[in-house]
Amino acid sequence: MSQGGPDDRPLKGLDRVARLANMLAAGGVDADHRQIVVVLHGAATPAVLSDAAWAARGKGDANPNSALIRSLIAAGVQVRLCGQAMAGNGIAQADLEPGVSVDLAALMTVIHLQQAGYALVVN
Repeated sequence: MSQGGPDDRPLKGLDRVARLANMLAAGGVDADHRQIVVVLHGAATPAVLSDAAWAARGKGDANPNSALIRSLIAAGVQVRLCGQAMAGNGIAQADLEPGVSVDLAALMTVIHLQQAGYALVVN
């Protein structure tokens, strides 16, 4: 996921991931077979900021993506962040919403996931 959005509502891409997870669950796909990974980079990078880090950047009191990210993680979705985008945006590990993983680079993560049999769904 590379597309950002307005600072006052959750990213459309994260909403799309939630809809996919919900459709699979409603269709009877058990949790062991709902293996979804969202990899954020580019303009989507700030979406993984904790509420405190969001507020410290003057974006508002709370990150509108936080609750959705927590729900996705609770549902078993892996939320991963590009380390290159993280560095480029001046984001520290302590700034992230708990449960978000950091990879060296989104490019490599996507390649490795595709080699492991994951399908790439772009936003």
